[in-house]
Amino acid sequence: MKKIYLLITIGIFAISIASEDMSTAKRTNNYPIVLVHGFSGWGPDELLGYKYWGGTALDIEKYLDKKGYQVKTATVGPISSNHDRACELFYQIKGGTVDYGEDHCKEYKHQRTGRKFNGLYNSWSEENPVHLVGHSMGGQTARQLVELLAKDYFGVGSNEKWVKSVTSISTPHNGTTLATMVDSFSGGLAEEIISMFLALAGTDWYIYDFKLDHWGLEPKKDETLSDFLQRVDKTVGSTKDISLHDLLPKGAKELNNRVRDFDDVYYFSYATEETYVLLSSFGYEWAEPGMTPIFWAFSYYMGHYKGSDVEEHKDWWKNDGIVNTSSMKGPHNSKVVDYKGTPQKGVWNHVKLIDSKDHVKVIGHYQDPFIGAEWLKELYIEIADRLCKLP
Repeated sequence: MKKIYLLITIGIFAISIASEDMSTAKRTNNYPIVLVHGFSGWGPDELLGYKYWGGTALDIEKYLDKKGYQVKTATVGPISSNHDRACELFYQIKGGTVDYGEDHCKEYKHQRTGRKFNGLYNSWSEENPVHLVGHSMGGQTARQLVELLAKDYFGVGSNEKWVKSVTSISTPHNGTTLATMVDSFSGGLAEEIISMFLALAGTDWYIYDFKLDHWGLEPKKDETLSDFLQRVDKTVGSTKDISLHDLLPKGAKELNNRVRDFDDVYYFSYATEETYVLLSSFGYEWAEPGMTPIFWAFSYYMGHYKGSDVEEHKDWWKNDGIVNTSSMKGPHNSKVVDYKGTPQKGVWNHVKLIDSKDHVKVIGHYQDPFIGAEWLKELYIEIADRLCKLP
C-alpha cells in the first residue's frame, strides 16, 4: 500500500512539473513587460520601498519575475502631461537624457531636457520590442509613446513595432468626469490621492518626487504639500501640457484624435468598478461599502454627474472611485471588441470588467482583508501569460 501511495505521489509531482514546463514552452516570446504607473504614481525605489505596483499586498514585479517573466517598472512624472511622460518613458527604457522635443518646449515654454537614465532595456528595437502595461493614466502614456515611436520622434530609427502590445488597466481613455471638479491641484485630486499613498507608505511628502524639473519646480524647505501644489498651479495651471488637461473628457478627446492605433500592435483593456444602483428609477451609482473610503465622495460626484463635459450622462455613472468605467474600454474613436480568447491586432480587445474592485485595489492597495492577494496574483499572471503567448 505504501508503494502505491509513493507511486501516486511521484506521478502527481511529475504531472505538475510537466504542466509547468508545458506552460513555459507555450510562450512564444519573452519580451520585457514594462509597467507604467498612472497619475500621482512613483517608482520602485521611492516612498521607502512602498510599491505602486502591489502596495503591501504583492510586489507585482518581483512576483512575475519569479514566474519567469521579464518585468521592468518605469518611473515618469506623476502629474506631468502624457507627452512629457511618454518622452520620459522612452529614455527610461532605452537610456539617455530626456529630450521633450524642440517644438513642444517652445510651445509650452519649459526646459527641453530632463533627467538622465541608464535604461531598463538598452537593446530595445523593432527586433526586441516591449509590452507596455499601464494603469490609469499610464495607459494613455503608453499609447502616446507608440505614436511618438511611429514618428521616430527621438531620432533613433524607431517605429510602432518597437511595442508588441499595450495593455490598459482602469485607464481613462476618454477622460474622467472627476477631473471636471478639480479647478486646481491645490486641495484637489492630486493632493487627496498623493496624501493617501503617503499615509499607506507611512512617510511624509518630502520623500515624494514630483519630477517637475523641466518646469523649474522643486519643493522648498518647510513647504507643505498644499503650498507646493498651489505653486505648481500658478506655474502650469493654465497650460494644456499637464496631466489635468489630459484627464478631462475634452483633453482625452484631443489626445485620441492625435494618437493612432496601429495594425502591428496588440491592444488590451481591463475595466474596474465598485459602485451600485440604489434606486433603479433614477439609475445613480453609489460607492459600494468596500470601496477605499477616500474615494466615496469622488464616486458620488461621478455617479451623479450631469455636467456638459459628456453626453449620455447615465452611461458615465458607473465608476471605480476615480475613473468612469465606460471610459476604460478604449478610445472613443477606436474599434473596441470583446476579447474571446483570440487577440486581434490594431483594435482594442476589451478583456473584462473586474467587479467590486476600485481604482487602487486593482494594483494592490487597500486590499479586502479576507480576500488577500490571491486574485491579484491570478490577474497579473493572466496578463503576463497572454502577452508572452502573442505570436
